[in-house]
Amino acid sequence: QRVIKAPGVVELDPENRILLLRYVLKPAELEAYLNEAVKVPRVSGRSGFGVKPRRELCYSPDGAPYVYSRVAHPTVQYPFYVLLTMRIFEERINKELANLPRPIKNPYTSPSSAVDIVYDASFPRGGSIGQHKDDEDAWGMVLIFSLGQTRYLRIRSDDTKEWFNVKMPHNSLVVMHGASFQQNYTHQVDKLSEGDLVGTRLSLNVRYKA
Repeated sequence: QRVIKAPGVVELDPENRILLLRYVLKPAELEAYLNEAVKVPRVSGRSGFGVKPRRELCYSPDGAPYVYSRVAHPTVQYPFYVLLTMRIFEERINKELANLPRPIKNPYTSPSSAVDIVYDASFPRGGSIGQHKDDEDAWGMVLIFSLGQTRYLRIRSDDTKEWFNVKMPHNSLVVMHGASFQQNYTHQVDKLSEGDLVGTRLSLNVRYKA
């Protein structure tokens, strides 16, 4: 298993890569985001596997339902403050890709659905999300913005079975980028270990298409 802590780009194969960015929002931007994020009415709904060990709210450009785990989830249109923050993310991602030794022009510029999640002590060992793929649509970029308690995004290759454990500290952004990423790799956030102190983590997960 590989642990990824340092910011930068990790190439997984010729087509797919992981980006880890730190200190994504400036202090004023972070404060403005948090002032709104704490008001979000997230709920612990049901999936095809039972009650989810987390609370969440789904966003979309038009408010249409978002279907995953065999369940149609209601959405609300993206709040303005989230759209503003996404633009900051997009600029950072595009700059990171453009500065690679072999620069990449990011083709994934159309936001699709998103999930705004909270993990906290109201769930056993801080909550979790099981191994899955965001493959319900042609999403070539999936970004995960993390605030609060540090957790790990665990990514696994279908081909090599290798694990990539990406550390997600406060105010960090993890990006799963590539045309076949969601077909060839799974990802998950495991429960904390027994005895670990449980804090609160906010997670904004946004999917993009070309």
